[in-house]
Amino acid sequence: MDRNSYSRTGIHVSSSNHRGCWYYLKYFFLFVSLIQFLIILGLVLFMVYGNAHAGTEAHLQVTEKRADSLSVQLLSLGALNVNLSKELNITTRSREAIMQLLVGSRRDLDRINSSYRQCQVEQIQNQNNMRYVIAILKSEELCRHKLAEVSKNYTAQVQTLEEKAKAAQVQQEALKMTCNKDKEVLIAAKAAVEAQIKACNEEKIRNFGEYQLVVSELQRVRDLCVGLDKEKLISKLEQVWRESLLYKSLDSIPFIYLNTEVEKTIHRCRELPRVILEKSENLARELKISTEQVVRENTDLKRQKETSEKNLAACRVEKEKVTKETQERVQKIHEDCIKQSRLALEEKATLQKEKEALAKELEEKKKELILVKGQLDINKSTLETCIRTKAQGTLSIPRPPGPVNPAPIDPAGLEEFKKKLLDTYQKVSIPSGNSASG
Repeated sequence: MDRNSYSRTGIHVSSSNHRGCWYYLKYFFLFVSLIQFLIILGLVLFMVYGNAHAGTEAHLQVTEKRADSLSVQLLSLGALNVNLSKELNITTRSREAIMQLLVGSRRDLDRINSSYRQCQVEQIQNQNNMRYVIAILKSEELCRHKLAEVSKNYTAQVQTLEEKAKAAQVQQEALKMTCNKDKEVLIAAKAAVEAQIKACNEEKIRNFGEYQLVVSELQRVRDLCVGLDKEKLISKLEQVWRESLLYKSLDSIPFIYLNTEVEKTIHRCRELPRVILEKSENLARELKISTEQVVRENTDLKRQKETSEKNLAACRVEKEKVTKETQERVQKIHEDCIKQSRLALEEKATLQKEKEALAKELEEKKKELILVKGQLDINKSTLETCIRTKAQGTLSIPRPPGPVNPAPIDPAGLEEFKKKLLDTYQKVSIPSGNSASG
């Protein structure tokens, strides 16, 4: 079965590969004919079940009703047109009268507008001048406050500098007293160190003499000890003993007189060289011990001498260091006092110059303020005249709303305004001066 299915599949694949264009056109025409059939079927059903005649009659009735309503509306509109024609004739006559009134009103309006424009220009100029005046007043007030603050600061700084000078003077006096005390302490320390150096030198001389004495004694003892030899000493003592009369006397004693006491005495006499030798050894040992003790004491004295010399050198270095530091500190304090005094004088001169400059500026501001007040009075009188002239008009023209925030002041305009005021002041002051001279 698998073989048959495999063979069928192969046949199907081979047949699908050999299909031509007619195979697909066949299905295309089949679908086209099916669509045409459905369209024809729909038309037939619409003609059978649609009832087109009844729909046409209903539409005709609706059209007649609409025509009747339109004819009624046409009649009403005709009557309305007649009424509007009558009203239009009346309105035309009233329009001609109103136009005549409008021409007269326009003439009055032009006249009022020209005067209003002139007043508005003058008002704007006055507003600008007022802003300049306010700016000058503010600058004058600022200059006054600044001058007052500078005066306060100047007084406070002068007082501060005086207090600093007094404090520096007190500090200088205290430092002088401290330096004098330090100087006295250093002089006392110097005297103590010199006394200590003198005592050390005396002790050094004394120790050196003792050292030489001890060295000479040690050398003498060494010379004595070098000459001593134990064997030679024993042999010499035996020889001396044998050559002595006591030994010969002991040998010449007859045995008749010998008894226990005599034998003991003879024995003691024979032991006498050994006893002397032991005593000599003990004496030599003690001498050696004393010599070593003297050497140790000499070493200790040398060490103490070196320590004293080091302490003396350290004291001298410390003395020089303290003296140098004291001199440097006094010199620095003196220089600081001179520098602070110079700075105080310079600050005082600078503050005096600033005070004079501010006083001059305040005088100039006062002169400008007098000129501005005169110009302001003139502008106010002009503005009142303009307002009275405007109040006599027939129509009231609304003013444009003013700005919410004032415009910033132009520095160039402010300077130009100041120049104009100065020119006006000069023009006013020159004739008055001529009349006074005449």
